Amino acid sequence: MQLDFFDIDTTPTVMEVTKISWSPSKIGTLKQCPRKFYYQYYGSKQSKAKFDENKERLRYLVALSNKSLVAGEIIHSVIATYFRKAKKGDPWTADRLTSFAISMLRASIQYSKDERAGIHNIHQYPPALLKEVFYGTMNDQEVFDEIAERLKISLGNFSDSELFTHLRQNGKREDSIIEGKCVYTLPDNIKIDGVIDIAFDYGDKFWIADWKTGKADQEETSLQLLSYALWATKQKGISKEAVVIEKAYLLDNKLETLEYSDEQLVRAKVRIIQDVDILRELHDFGIDGNFGAFTKCQQQRVCDLCPFQEVCEKSK
Repeated sequence: MQLDFFDIDTTPTVMEVTKISWSPSKIGTLKQCPRKFYYQYYGSKQSKAKFDENKERLRYLVALSNKSLVAGEIIHSVIATYFRKAKKGDPWTADRLTSFAISMLRASIQYSKDERAGIHNIHQYPPALLKEVFYGTMNDQEVFDEIAERLKISLGNFSDSELFTHLRQNGKREDSIIEGKCVYTLPDNIKIDGVIDIAFDYGDKFWIADWKTGKADQEETSLQLLSYALWATKQKGISKEAVVIEKAYLLDNKLETLEYSDEQLVRAKVRIIQDVDILRELHDFGIDGNFGAFTKCQQQRVCDLCPFQEVCEKSK
């Protein structure tokens, strides 16, 4: 049986449905905590949930991040810089990459300390605002040491590991894709919106790789990566057999190839459509600021990492 990735009939029969975007981070947030999802995608947005009484505070808190996310953001940013420089003939060494990353970390910690003290400096591109530093839940030096160690290991592996040689070499090519938009549409007014870390043609294959900055056993990203495979087959007209997808675990110095079948691609598309059905059901509640429709997860581990914990603890 020949399976078609994009011809599943989901055409609405009565009226045009609201356009909804799907992204790995968006659906991941909803599944982690519906209330956090509301704050992130509705409460903190100027044009949505306009009468939310916590609007201004939510718009401030949305900038908060945690140490794991900040480490990941810095690593991704530094690697993207590496490829931009390499394409201009100036590939950075591991020491230079790490030095740049540490400078970004120092700026983030100082910015967070200033905000904690009520000193609001104006930045065109503000550094990351660390929740642990902003609220003082961890010692500033401990936060620095923990993230710095992670940066050094991850960037050292990126720069020197033989496992990632093909990614480094092909990522330097002029036609490689670095942090490229992965945007396409599915039937039923669904927009897929993601970012591909690195992609390139190599031999008779099209390679897509995702930089992973956490532990390998803590990552579950198959649907995210399959959405990239769908993008390659739809937008670039590449056969499924020619698309290679890899997960590069920088902290663990590990490389995994995602094996998938035609059936799994179809299932991924159906899963996305099902996710969007849920997003669409919740959309009007979010627009109206009806945060009560979005339940709290009540998981302390999730709450401790959430940028909106301050507001959430005061609400019903």
